[in-house]
Amino acid sequence: MRIKLTPILPKRKIFDVDALERGIEDALDDAAQFALDQFEKTTATWQTDVKFTINKIKNGRTVGTRSTIYKFVDQGTRPHKIEARRADALVFQYGASRRAKTKPSVISSYKGNAGDQWMSRKSVQHPGTEPRNFTKIIGERAAQRLRGNLRRNLSSRRIG
Repeated sequence: MRIKLTPILPKRKIFDVDALERGIEDALDDAAQFALDQFEKTTATWQTDVKFTINKIKNGRTVGTRSTIYKFVDQGTRPHKIEARRADALVFQYGASRRAKTKPSVISSYKGNAGDQWMSRKSVQHPGTEPRNFTKIIGERAAQRLRGNLRRNLSSRRIG
């Protein structure tokens, strides 16, 4: 007995590889731009100009900055002593009207206030700063956005 096998081929492509790659790249680009916009929102009222960049890597994107000030705000600081080195004293503002420009776990930047009273000291014990956790929060939001974009961009209607 002879058996003959004849393949049944689809009349069209199962999926379009180019469309698949475009869908992934578009989703990565969108999530990276979203993260960049969120990072810039956290420094909108700062006097210090913080530059954020998007870097394209093999299987994704990275968004970041080289700013050490941003790192201290994002990750917080421990209590530490500050001493005058190039001057006779430290001169700074303080008082009840003092307001930080950022808040922990809030992706925004506000008009701050240094305080309404002046003081000078040879050294001070800084209490440290609470971490703002911007990177963690923005990373979670960008990942959630990326998942939604991938789901939408890779739906069978778009790649098949």
